[in-house]
Amino acid sequence: MAQQIVNLGTLADGSDGDTNKVAWGKAKDNFAELYAYAGAIVGSNLLINGAGQVNQRGYSSGSATTVANQYTVDRWKVQTSGQNLSWTTSGGIATFTAPAGGVAQVVEGASIIGGSYVLCWTGTATATVAGTAVTSGTPFTLTANTNATVVFSSGTFSLPKLERGVAATPFDFRHPQQELALCQRYFEKSYDAGVAPGTVTSIGAERINIAGLASSARGVNIPSTYKISKLAVPTVAIYSPNSGAAGKCYDAALSVDSNAIIDPALVGTRSHTIASTLGASTTLDVRVHWTATAEL
Repeated sequence: MAQQIVNLGTLADGSDGDTNKVAWGKAKDNFAELYAYAGAIVGSNLLINGAGQVNQRGYSSGSATTVANQYTVDRWKVQTSGQNLSWTTSGGIATFTAPAGGVAQVVEGASIIGGSYVLCWTGTATATVAGTAVTSGTPFTLTANTNATVVFSSGTFSLPKLERGVAATPFDFRHPQQELALCQRYFEKSYDAGVAPGTVTSIGAERINIAGLASSARGVNIPSTYKISKLAVPTVAIYSPNSGAAGKCYDAALSVDSNAIIDPALVGTRSHTIASTLGASTTLDVRVHWTATAEL
């Protein structure tokens, strides 16, 4: 039996009674619309780090927070001091347990164009968006260019997705590097991934090393450039790689911590400069870690 080749471009409307032609004709007519819809799914999730892959602060599951609105895994903050966010992970996907006081993510208003939106998730937690209770998959309205806080409370949630439209679509899995870059718009650090700020380590620390100097006290400026531009001018914190002490750099030439400050005139959305005065030595070897926070 000879193979029949069908050309979508020449299909009739089915008036000859051929039901296959009717079906193919409808597919052809709807192809552009279907393609556009499928394309809209990619990158549609306004929530960042929904699968819990990024944890720059090194937060441990179930650790009690010490202040209100303390950030845990990236972009998610526990609203009530003393409560915690916990999770289990399977296949690289976190199932979170939200506390009674809620775990929240503030969605930047610049990413909201206004109109109908849908929040969907799997689990037992309840949710609010911009202060209004919502159910999974039921559309609601958001105001353009206005921050919207998403809060999950008192139960589990996984694969949360906030997207424009009136119907939920499958979760949008981003490449890990893309997810990290999105998180770094709001928080970045000099430490390696998963290493908590304040950890004693020189890996990743900013360093200036010059030998053969006249032995005298030295003032030093240590510039740092961010991998990702920040949402706003960030708050920068400093840590000694030698002791983990906050507000210190490490003078390796003299094996002591030294006071360090952020020059406010040299902090921007792309970089900052750390300043310190070191003791007398013929070698300049200074190291420092930092975090830059521009959370909403």
